[in-house]
This record gives sequence, structure tokens and C-alpha cells, in this order.
Amino acid sequence: LDNIFPSVPTGLMATPSDGLVMLSWDEPIDEDFQYFTVFRNGELLDYTIESSYTDNASGELEYYITATDINGNESEPSETITAQLVINQTIQTGTGWNWFSLNVIDEDMSTNNILGSLTSTGGDFIKSPTATAEYYEEFGW
Repeated sequence: LDNIFPSVPTGLMATPSDGLVMLSWDEPIDEDFQYFTVFRNGELLDYTIESSYTDNASGELEYYITATDINGNESEPSETITAQLVINQTIQTGTGWNWFSLNVIDEDMSTNNILGSLTSTGGDFIKSPTATAEYYEEFGW
């Protein structure tokens, strides 16, 4: 009867890139290792026998992993790691009317926060069905 839990996975690292999070961790050290379980934000994400995993997600994400042996014994969770995925989008516009849509969800939904990264000049004007915004050099949006 084997009731010995596998070693806790170590070395968990996350590398965000182009809308993906690439996770990697140390190789298993237990001879009876069977698979890793990957968790995102406390929920089961996937199983893998590799020491890496690529996730397609966005926002602030927390990951941890466990190891399971051939007898079904599961380790304690690894350390949790947090990855912040930001999606950058460049929009080029010309003089005159330009129509585009941008879906944004942020903790700070103020106009200055959402439009602050745009390269703007005095007099730039944005109109929607319910609101307008004009850029002033001295105040911002």
C-alpha cells in the first residue's frame, strides 16, 4: 500500500507573451510520478506530464500545480504565482471621421485612464451615442 504523497512541485515560473502565459517548473523527482495538475485562479485547468504548460488567457491570473503518482496520491500545491496579462492594441487613424470599436474592462474605467495612452493633440474629439470626450492639452481627456 502506497500512501506517500509525491513531492511538492518547485520552480514554478510564468512568462506572459502575446496573450499567452507560458508556465514552467522543475522536473518531477518521484520515481512513481504520473502527471501534473495545473490550476488557474483556484480552478482545475488541465493535466500534463510535461514540466511546462501554455495558457491562452488575459487579466490577472494565479497559477499553481500539484503532482500525482501512479497510486493516485496528490501532492500539496506548489507556490502560487501571479501573471498579469495586458493586451496592447495600436489604432491608426487619419484626419476626419474614423470609426472604430474598442471593448475595454478595467478597474478604473475613467476616460483619462482608458484613453490616456493615446497620442492625442488638442481638439481631438470622440463621440458615442451617449457621450462625448474632447482632449485638452492642459487637462487631458
